[in-house]
Amino acid sequence: GMSSSAADTYCEPQPQAADIGDRSTCTFERIVDVDANRIPAEIPTVRCRCPYRLCSSTGDYRCVEINETLRVAYKNSTSTASLVYKFVTVTTSCVCAVDRSALARHQGRVRRMFF
Repeated sequence: GMSSSAADTYCEPQPQAADIGDRSTCTFERIVDVDANRIPAEIPTVRCRCPYRLCSSTGDYRCVEINETLRVAYKNSTSTASLVYKFVTVTTSCVCAVDRSALARHQGRVRRMFF
């Protein structure tokens, strides 16, 4: 694993950093998903560096990846004129959100619910 100082630099916001992903409460990396046979060929995505990490001192707030489903087209190998449509799920953001189980406890439920 990483040393604690390396992990801190990786997970902790770096106020002096140029990239927004390094300055965010929940640090993240931008990744471009590339597939030459897909339309669009490039889809910008992000990845939480430290998912489920505590990100607030005021409660059980954790870093969570937000996903979106996109409709994309793939070029058909047998016919260049036809396209095959599919759905792909990509991560679009990394946010600091309260754990739903904390909300459930306040509503008198015992069952643990995940993000």
